[in-house]
Amino acid sequence: MVNDWFRNARRWWLFLSTGMLSCAALAQSAPTTTSSTVAAPTAPSMVAASSINGADTAWLLVSTALVLLMTLPGIALFYGGMVRKKNVINTMSCVVMITAIVSLLWFVIGYSLAFTPGSPWVGGLSRAWFEGFGVIKATQMVAVSHIAPNVPESDYSMFQLTFAIITAALIGAPWSSACAFRVC
Repeated sequence: MVNDWFRNARRWWLFLSTGMLSCAALAQSAPTTTSSTVAAPTAPSMVAASSINGADTAWLLVSTALVLLMTLPGIALFYGGMVRKKNVINTMSCVVMITAIVSLLWFVIGYSLAFTPGSPWVGGLSRAWFEGFGVIKATQMVAVSHIAPNVPESDYSMFQLTFAIITAALIGAPWSSACAFRVC
């Protein structure tokens, strides 16, 4: 009897929660468009320096530093604590080398392939070697990404770089104790 009550209560809970979620979704209205609405950019571009949001930029840089701190000392010490004593330095140096290699690849071609328009699967090469990044002082123009139009593109690319680094370090660092990774 009690088991049937629980079974029925679960069914009713599922039915009610699904109904409430669908009602909330139906309550949403489509945004209205006016003729004065400016279309969002679809490619990286130059904007006036006054359109850069200082708070967004500051938070992006703080987040970048925090993710980088999770990678270099964080992952290095985490995986260093899971290996034998003789492999600790090996593991830490592997994380540092992963950081260097991913940073170089990101600078050369990674950012461009990931965040510029191109085919549906991979981006173009318009930002290879960070071409087009920068500030034009004479006209007060700053390069921004079409994904984050309120922060400088150089800051946005560094933010995304930290996630590329931490992903590669999470995958590569456990293998460092299995192989002989020697710096010298």
